[in-house]
Amino acid sequence: TIVVTNAIDINGSAAEVAAAFTAIDTNTGNATANITGNDYTVAQLKAINNATTGAIVLVNSGVNLSDSAADLVDAFAGTVTTHTGNITITDTPTVAQLAAIDAATTGTISINGGATSDPLTGTTAQVLSSLASLSAYTGNITITDAAGTAIQATDLADVGSRTTGTVTVANAIDLNGSAAEVATAFTAIDTNTGN
Repeated sequence: TIVVTNAIDINGSAAEVAAAFTAIDTNTGNATANITGNDYTVAQLKAINNATTGAIVLVNSGVNLSDSAADLVDAFAGTVTTHTGNITITDTPTVAQLAAIDAATTGTISINGGATSDPLTGTTAQVLSSLASLSAYTGNITITDAAGTAIQATDLADVGSRTTGTVTVANAIDLNGSAAEVATAFTAIDTNTGN
């Protein structure tokens, strides 16, 4: 068996680093990974993340990545220090997945190869976080904050301004703000099932 008891640095291409971690039976030292080259994949990052809680440094942080939302979340779930490349999500992400991916990269995020019409469902904060990474969004949005949750009227108006689709409020949230701000927020809501 191979046991790594200290936080050593494992350097090499993603394939080499992934293979090295596969060879380690016990990684109590939480070895760090320094990935060189520009050919790392989502699958390789997932494998490395699964093998260590040490830092994962992408020497070339600008590599574009494409995969399902779940796999991209798993690839970035560990301790990747910086990623600046563009991301293509090949299926329809949840709001939580989109927010996690957005937090992991400073690059542009495209959904389904560029489509920005997939619906978003989540809390006001989750939706705003997701919309921050998307441009020209045209999908429908459902706000799911629990009944009685205090929401700033300006935040809900912001959600409405970021899509040409419909905005539905599912629960009886508590809108806070000036009369003008609340009025603007209600204008942004297309369906208020929460009343």
